[in-house]
Amino acid sequence: MNERELLRVLRKIVNGLRAIQQDIHAIYEKANAYGDQEHPPTQVDIQSQIRLPPAVNDYYESENAEGPKDRRRDRARLWLEGITLGAAVLAAILAYNAYLQTRRQAKAAETQAGIMQQQFEFTDRPWIEITRAVPNQNAVFRDGNLNVGLTLFVKNVGKSVAIQIAEKAKAITAKDGDEYFVSSLREQKTKCSEKNATGLPLTLFPDQSSENAWWESMQAGFSVNVADGKFMAPDRKTELIHPLIVGCIDYQIATGKPHQTYFIYDLGVFRVGRDVPLPNLKVEAFHFGGFDVN
Repeated sequence: MNERELLRVLRKIVNGLRAIQQDIHAIYEKANAYGDQEHPPTQVDIQSQIRLPPAVNDYYESENAEGPKDRRRDRARLWLEGITLGAAVLAAILAYNAYLQTRRQAKAAETQAGIMQQQFEFTDRPWIEITRAVPNQNAVFRDGNLNVGLTLFVKNVGKSVAIQIAEKAKAITAKDGDEYFVSSLREQKTKCSEKNATGLPLTLFPDQSSENAWWESMQAGFSVNVADGKFMAPDRKTELIHPLIVGCIDYQIATGKPHQTYFIYDLGVFRVGRDVPLPNLKVEAFHFGGFDVN
């Protein structure tokens, strides 16, 4: 209980005692009215006053006088707190708007950088072209497989250096009908999606070619299973096999972005079991699915 509440309690007590005093005085007056008329009682004027000590009364009156001031002070504090809260909310809104503006500017800058990168890739990027493909070994049937080899020569026809140039290729056998086309493209896509390429990677500067440098050519040997790829000749007596080399050339631009040049080479039709010497071998670019660049 604080001092103000204590003063209120004391004030109530004083008011109660005053009421008791008034009741006593009324009883006393009534008793005098019915007393002996011959011996009237001696009238005694009793006056009693119950008061708080002067210091307490002065403090209470001072507190009552300061009450309106306190209320005004509380209202002023509430207004000040409301204004502070409003200012904080406004500052948060302004900060959020500034964040959105900064984000939009960053996104616009990123978009612009992407456009510039695309312009660079279309104008100043490297482009790897396959200039020539030649057999590099005899076509030999051995242990149920047909073994062939192919060397690719490439050239950078773009305007910047090409790095990590490497070959991804495999030998497959051509199928009859629609499967002949579908299987070739399917096998090419599967091979070119693999992570690792064949051989050591090359680096070619603009207009540089591997044509006259054997150590920069791409030589690889391939093997296909005869039983999986053979088919019968029209005479129904001779077994034939038709090998294809499918794949792509992997390379990167200076920023590390990968690109590929696709190819499909046709090695011709072989009679199963009959080896073909290197001078008699021919390689032709397939009429679809080859030499696409991305």
